Amino acid sequence: MSETTVPAASAPPALPESRSIVGGKGTGTKSRYLKDNLARWVVWTGGLGVIVALMLIFVYLLSEVFPLFKSAEFEPRQSFALDPASAGADFIKASFAPPSKTSYA
Repeated sequence: MSETTVPAASAPPALPESRSIVGGKGTGTKSRYLKDNLARWVVWTGGLGVIVALMLIFVYLLSEVFPLFKSAEFEPRQSFALDPASAGADFIKASFAPPSKTSYA
């Protein structure tokens, strides 16, 4: 039997050090990292702004809904006596007229 030899796998050609992206040694790598960090902070700030906006919306809704759960309070603003005899018939017609009829005072 004859032995066959398999050629050894050759390593990929090495990139010149000026084009390597490993370790930040490539051209334009610093600007890429700067843009990446800037984008990271912009996205983070935008997400935080959305969360704060949603919390403020919920606070507003709670402040509007909260009075529905409190008991009703009534304070009279003005009190006056009404004498139906001195008011006249027009007052009675205007007060007790059905909504479909024209009322006048």
